[in-house]
Amino acid sequence: MKPEKKQVALALLNTGTVFVHLDPRKPEVCVPMRLRLQAQVVLQFGFNMPTPIPDMVLSETGISGTLSFKGVPFKVDVPWSAIFALVGDDARGLVWEDEMPKEVATQVAAEKTKLAHAPLKTQTLKAIDGGKSASKAPKKERPSHLRLVKK
Repeated sequence: MKPEKKQVALALLNTGTVFVHLDPRKPEVCVPMRLRLQAQVVLQFGFNMPTPIPDMVLSETGISGTLSFKGVPFKVDVPWSAIFALVGDDARGLVWEDEMPKEVATQVAAEKTKLAHAPLKTQTLKAIDGGKSASKAPKKERPSHLRLVKK
């Protein structure tokens, strides 16, 4: 059983910011109108954001606060039921796959299939010396304003 979304969000916020992946088409979601028709929107919340979110609230019903969209403030309200992934700055977090929009789930499945069938690339390393051996390489000169002093 996965932990509650609020607890995951709080844990991530304690270490940095949290990227909230949500379905903006759910009726209770309040985001700018231009985002409402997308299958997925990712919002970033945090206590120490470059544009502060002084009214950020994590309640029993969801997360809300005034975010900046292209420099324009907008009060968002996102119920936990619209959120399907919470990810921290370090890319750790949780995904609730059964709550993921179908379009996003299809895209994720296609990416997994693509990665599973991709040939592994091997890399080789070889030593190069640019035609000069270490003993023939020019010595770096000390800047004139530095002098070596012996005691």
